Amino acid sequence: MHERNIFKNDKPNFEQLAQEYPEFTPYLHKGSSGKPYVNFKDPAALRALSVVLLKKYFDLNLEIPLDRLIPTIPLRLNYLHWIEDLLNLNETEECGDEFLGIDVGCGASCIYGLLGNKMNQWKFIATDVDETSCKYAQQNVEQNHMQHQITIQHKRENESFFESVLSQHPQSQTKLFHFTMCNPPFFAEVYDGHVTYNRTNRRPSPASTSTATESERATEGGEVSFVERMIDESLRTKNAIRWYTTMLGKKSSMKPLIQRLKDAEITNYTTTEFSQGRTTRWGLAWSFSDNRPPSKLLEKPSKKKKKAKPFIMSFTRDFFVETEILNIKSTAKSTEIDAVVWDIVKVVEKELLDLQISLDAPEHIELMNSGAYELTGKAFANTWIHSRQKRRKEKRLELVQDGTTICETQDGTNSCETQDGTTSCEIKPNNQDGNSISSLNQASASFANNSNHPNQDGTQSYGKRTLDSISFENESEIRNPKKLKMDDEDSVNKYTNKEHETNTNELKMEKISTELTMLETNIVECPLFTFSCTASTAKQLHATGGRIPALSMLCLEGDREQFHQLFLHLKNKLHGVQISPL
Repeated sequence: MHERNIFKNDKPNFEQLAQEYPEFTPYLHKGSSGKPYVNFKDPAALRALSVVLLKKYFDLNLEIPLDRLIPTIPLRLNYLHWIEDLLNLNETEECGDEFLGIDVGCGASCIYGLLGNKMNQWKFIATDVDETSCKYAQQNVEQNHMQHQITIQHKRENESFFESVLSQHPQSQTKLFHFTMCNPPFFAEVYDGHVTYNRTNRRPSPASTSTATESERATEGGEVSFVERMIDESLRTKNAIRWYTTMLGKKSSMKPLIQRLKDAEITNYTTTEFSQGRTTRWGLAWSFSDNRPPSKLLEKPSKKKKKAKPFIMSFTRDFFVETEILNIKSTAKSTEIDAVVWDIVKVVEKELLDLQISLDAPEHIELMNSGAYELTGKAFANTWIHSRQKRRKEKRLELVQDGTTICETQDGTNSCETQDGTTSCEIKPNNQDGNSISSLNQASASFANNSNHPNQDGTQSYGKRTLDSISFENESEIRNPKKLKMDDEDSVNKYTNKEHETNTNELKMEKISTELTMLETNIVECPLFTFSCTASTAKQLHATGGRIPALSMLCLEGDREQFHQLFLHLKNKLHGVQISPL
């Protein structure tokens, strides 16, 4: 809602309106909670509200038939305030200095003319193709004593938007029209306004009903075609009007219309968004003058980020059994709870350090006049995804480093044999070629034992040993492996099978070096996110659960989605249960 809109910070009080204007009382209802509300799907209620708002805030008297479009006041004010911004009004330029505008499609209410003249003393020539609407508009103008400032003009269906006005009003020959306004029919056909579905199936049904006539609701080609005709005509009238503006009911209409402006080599244009309640409309303005719109109109409004809410977990019995932390009852003494909370902090600290997360030392803080412990940290890389696969890989490397070998048994299965000759596990082949699996596993073991060893010069060597130095039990059966990868943090080693001119196959290893060294990869300037962990009782953390130990995690800055993934990882690892804040 526009910052100068009177309803931005002063929402209508329905009960007070009913007391001041008894004609509004029949349309005021009370819900089960006793809160008053208005049924906006009732056209009579919608009309009554618009009428009393105009009386109270603008001292305007309006008569609107129920079979014509009933204007909502906040939206119309947003449009008018935007026009004010386009005209760059300020304290040194009086609003009453004969500003002249054209309202294309004024409707029965002539709402833009009445409000524009009331607020800024603007003069209007208001047009409409519906004779009945013109009659009501003239009546509304006269009963508010504005017939000398607002002229109602009936326009034929296929008549021009602007040229017909410029030709019929002598003042246009000597005075500049400062702006045009238009609220075009949105739909290409009448039934477009009565669709029973939406794109996401999540959008709520309209809060209000439409009483617009067919000409107010639909036009051939929809609002895009309507505004395109306005753009084409403005190429003929050009500087006779300073700003051509229109409201749009569909966001999708903006792109083709901007393209139309570009095709016509109109570079001075601007857009805006009118937001009021659950209804959003869009504005488009263009000009042939050299006066560019104020810079603040060109800035896209920044969306305020919602304040992050913490994720809170309590701990199950499995956590206390696994960590050997005392599982105390909620009736325990404060000193006992404090000790348990400290133990939990140390467990969480270890888990985060294992994930290579930078942490500050735990701090004792006061929380609701009681003790709590807080950790703050920064995550520079996502180390918690695929953690199970990483643990399996590390375990396998540990077995290899301990002297465990993977060999083939007589029955075709693979077993892990330790140095003392005992069999630790049995692995069945994934395919019929058991020898291939045994040989590949042996190759993996041999490579692991001979890689990552320091050289004499102190540097680190990766994968220097080739497969020529690895012996295979049955070499003939692994002549054509599809692909074998062995990865570490600094290089990716690929085994490829290359056929020589002598028709003998030989396995060779290619080393693909990365550009970054291990030292360089540890130097990261910007973290993924910064966060805090607070351990205390659920009650102190404003969560359900009373005095049971709990952990609260809050993203302070950065990628909230990845932070949420970290929380879920810890919750699963620590056998936690997410609890709801109070």
